[in-house]
Amino acid sequence: MIQKKRRNSISNTALGRRQGEISEQERALHRKMEQLERVLEEAPRIKEKVHRKERDELLERAATDPTRRDPFHSLGSEYGRDPRRAKTHRVSLKTERVAERNQFILLLLILFLIGMMVLSRLPT
Repeated sequence: MIQKKRRNSISNTALGRRQGEISEQERALHRKMEQLERVLEEAPRIKEKVHRKERDELLERAATDPTRRDPFHSLGSEYGRDPRRAKTHRVSLKTERVAERNQFILLLLILFLIGMMVLSRLPT
């Protein structure tokens, strides 16, 4: 019987090495995809856990400090507070906005007048 020559293994050729590299990259990509899929599956549970923890911390702080329940307390605003606790007469929000707008216009007018005075005193 005649023995046939054995061909070089495909892994010894340049094409074989390139195919091996590609298959290794493919396996690495599949591992990465599986890892990302696990992260995506766990994300809602982690989000809920973090949300629950933050809510519990806020409730605990609110139980120890009653002023923390009043969000307007830190802002210094009279809106949203218990009217029985208010020491001053509450002004409507619309009235307050009108007053603030008028004050802004007055400040712009003063700034304009100061600018006119400065421009009139500049040497020509």
